[in-house]
Amino acid sequence: MKFRLKSKVWLVDSRKIDGRYNKAIIIGYELRSQSLCVFSEQQFFNDFRLPVYKVAYVDCFTGNAITCWCDESSLSKVKPES
Repeated sequence: MKFRLKSKVWLVDSRKIDGRYNKAIIIGYELRSQSLCVFSEQQFFNDFRLPVYKVAYVDCFTGNAITCWCDESSLSKVKPES
């Protein structure tokens, strides 16, 4: 796992018109499977490798509280450049 629970992260995909990004807190995570083709029980359990994180944040533009699932590529520990 790249991120820990309750750690603060930046949402890279949430860039606003004025250049701001949303900052979120990780409240959960799970491992998802890459494929739907499973031939054995062992292959089924070994296939869960893609971590996705549930994040909660207040949108900096609308002020609404939001929770969503994000993969590692859409999260960053450092603030993205505008």
